[in-house]
Amino acid sequence: MLSLSNIFEKSSLMLSRVQLDSNGVTYSGPAMANWDPDEGFRLQGVLNQVAGVRPKTITCGHAIFSDKCEGAIRIAYGNFERAAFFHGGMDSYCFNLHTSNSLDVTLSGLVSVKQKKETMSQCGHMVYEGKLPIILPDMVTRKETIRDKVIREGFSRGMDYHENGFGFVIHNNDDDKYHLRWSIPPRIMNNKNCARYPYAVVQAWKFFSNSSAEPMYSNVHDGRRIIKYVQKRQKSIRLGRYELIPFGKAISGADLLKLSLFFHENGPRAHVARNIMLQCFEASRARTWHATMFLIGSVLEAAMRTIYSIPFEHSKRRRDFCMNSCLIDFKDTYLGGNWDSAIDNICKAYKCIRHRSAHPDWLKTGVGSLTKEMQAETHNDLILMSRFYGYMILAMAGFKNLNPDFPEPVAS
Repeated sequence: MLSLSNIFEKSSLMLSRVQLDSNGVTYSGPAMANWDPDEGFRLQGVLNQVAGVRPKTITCGHAIFSDKCEGAIRIAYGNFERAAFFHGGMDSYCFNLHTSNSLDVTLSGLVSVKQKKETMSQCGHMVYEGKLPIILPDMVTRKETIRDKVIREGFSRGMDYHENGFGFVIHNNDDDKYHLRWSIPPRIMNNKNCARYPYAVVQAWKFFSNSSAEPMYSNVHDGRRIIKYVQKRQKSIRLGRYELIPFGKAISGADLLKLSLFFHENGPRAHVARNIMLQCFEASRARTWHATMFLIGSVLEAAMRTIYSIPFEHSKRRRDFCMNSCLIDFKDTYLGGNWDSAIDNICKAYKCIRHRSAHPDWLKTGVGSLTKEMQAETHNDLILMSRFYGYMILAMAGFKNLNPDFPEPVAS
């Protein structure tokens, strides 16, 4: 439907059939799909009711989240190609559909699946906008071909890693885009969770790049299927001063593989690591100082309560939870003995930020939270804790011999 050559420009396509379910009614018919890289897909058409009974009343004015699996709009196009738009179960467009059979909805992403008779290798290709955000260790050869004839060849900084059937090739293009290709051995293909690996690669790349960047285009060969995913441009959030790993730190293919396999396992530790990253990105997106302080400061308790299965119970208050004990247990299990001093500093920073979040003010005088001295102190505490969260993720993923290397405090 959309190829790599036109994913970054506007285009239109006539769909031979669109089918969707809404409030127990199935509609079907032709439609026009207009693609805008910044807005997504806009579907417009007049559909026929083919099954079900129209509801007598329609709730308007707010989104409806259905318990049923009504989150996909199925389409057919071209030579019997099939795909689906996902809209999260929100029937915001249902009023016009139920009253006049007209469909007009804008959607952010498309997933298409093509079956193959022969077994293919397990591999994928992702395309990001922008320049490579981190330093990579290799020089990668780039070739441009037309009808299998090389018309241009060049070199760029990137990654070319292959080990035991796993592989990563990452390189920049001249047009402010970079490509990430991955491959995994056949033994992973038999794993019922193999379809989750591309998502794990994206999560690992987010960690090492300190960026929430998502690929606009993804092409996955999953055994006997070719799965393509296209989504509109997403605003990328960079962690900035509150980065999880030092800016400019070079990573290896072995590092990327180890962390991606950790996220692929999808165990309790990966669940914690994924939520640590999510909340740190939310903190960097926050528009106020107090919101950033609260979001970064609350990560540590949430992580420790989850790792050690200590849910909050109002009746017990905080007597059942001791941050210092949890940090010592975490150090002994994952980090090692050279972290004693760093753990003390983390515990002090956590307590200071927790008190400031629990007792906020907007004072710019005295020892108020908005005085320059207090902001500098809090800023340093947040930098310290953010970097520790990065070490936590690496430690839970099985990285060994991690040494506490934290940035120097800033004066203002």
